[in-house]
Amino acid sequence: MTEWKEWISCVGSVEGFPCLRELILHNCPKLAGTLPRTLSSLVKLDVQNCPQLMNSPLSSTCLRGLTVEDSTNVILRRMVGQNTITKLKIKGISGLTCITEELSKGLMRLEVLEIEGCSALTCLWQNGSELENLPWLNSLVVKNCPELVSLVGEKQGQGLCLLSSLKDLRIESCQKFVSLPATGLPHTLKCLTILDCKALESLPDMNDSNSNCCLLEELKMVSCPSLKSFSEPKLPSTLKSLRIKNCRNLEFLPGGRVQRDCNENCAPRLEYLCLADFLSSESLLESVLPLLDLKVLRLSNCMNLRALPDHMPNFNSLQELSLSDCVALTSIPEGGLPPNITSLEFHNCEKLKQPMSEWGLEKLNCLTEIKIVGACPAADTDSFPAESVMLPSTLTSICLESLENLECLSWELENLMALQELQIKGCHKLRFLPKTGLPVSLGRLCISDCPVLRDMCRKEKGKYWSIIRDIPCLEID
Repeated sequence: MTEWKEWISCVGSVEGFPCLRELILHNCPKLAGTLPRTLSSLVKLDVQNCPQLMNSPLSSTCLRGLTVEDSTNVILRRMVGQNTITKLKIKGISGLTCITEELSKGLMRLEVLEIEGCSALTCLWQNGSELENLPWLNSLVVKNCPELVSLVGEKQGQGLCLLSSLKDLRIESCQKFVSLPATGLPHTLKCLTILDCKALESLPDMNDSNSNCCLLEELKMVSCPSLKSFSEPKLPSTLKSLRIKNCRNLEFLPGGRVQRDCNENCAPRLEYLCLADFLSSESLLESVLPLLDLKVLRLSNCMNLRALPDHMPNFNSLQELSLSDCVALTSIPEGGLPPNITSLEFHNCEKLKQPMSEWGLEKLNCLTEIKIVGACPAADTDSFPAESVMLPSTLTSICLESLENLECLSWELENLMALQELQIKGCHKLRFLPKTGLPVSLGRLCISDCPVLRDMCRKEKGKYWSIIRDIPCLEID
């Protein structure tokens, strides 16, 4: 409605739209003046690109959600006034340098705050006192604010610790963002995510002895190349998920000791650990041992990882292990793999030459899925599985991809009576299926980019058609 100039909603004393619950105003560049005073049932208001709209003296006591986008700071201040808003999203607000104390006082019931694309924003709050007006805030997201340096200005006070309900904090693509407040994180915080913050140098102590222990459960750090360390070599024992990607200069847990509670040092009880594009991955793994509760371990592009931890066979809780582009990895631990693994993946581990017969796969009585992709000398032989390799009978899914030397699927596959899915992709030399056929349990066979085998599996005409025709789901290109 690019030509709309004025809102006229009432005739005489009659209230206009008394039942209106949601109002969306997008791209009304000529709409001027004010919105109606009497939208008494309004719950959600979304205003985008209405630069001439100068006031919004709403009387609704029901308003819960407010979105203001591509507007001015003046409009934002006038929109916020009812202490009923629980979710506020602001995007592209010109002139907004911080959230003032006056603005905060109109957000006493705010639970969710999302700020995006505010080019003048240098900090969220000038000092810690404004945070006292946000006792219910549980989710804070800041994205694409190029001038943002910190969340709290020079007069930090107690910093974020005043946000006594905050559970989720996410900061993304703020290129000048240097650090979180030195005063630490709220003890209520469950999830901390920092993505693409090039200037971030450190994280605060998450176990400040002068405050309650942090209850953080999930920490995700991606593309923070200036990050070198945590302020203290400690992580909260409550941490369940740790993801670090493309933080190449991070020196993690240099002392190898972390805090279990306020009085004891020990290893964290992680359940999920993902490291990607990481130069110091070998020392990192050693520093967080033991990982007794770890269920998922994913390592990707860890250039200096030469070996998995010697204690890894004792990771009795580990269920999923994925190794991708770990080009220096040469061997599996001498004691084999953890006994309760259900999923095993190897992608482009080009120096892993230790024969699969020494991996101890036959002992993995819970293994249901194995995936091998690309350069992996241990598995890229002319036959899979190799004659000396015993696969566990529990396997339900096998995926083989881009194995340059693979020519034959051996007869041992027929003994995998639980096998339901077999995927073969990009194995250009593969030409032989087991003479005795595939397991009768097989429900899906996928053959892709295997030109020789594809021709031999052609419907009615191919050599192996009689072997595969009764498989319920056939995908052959």
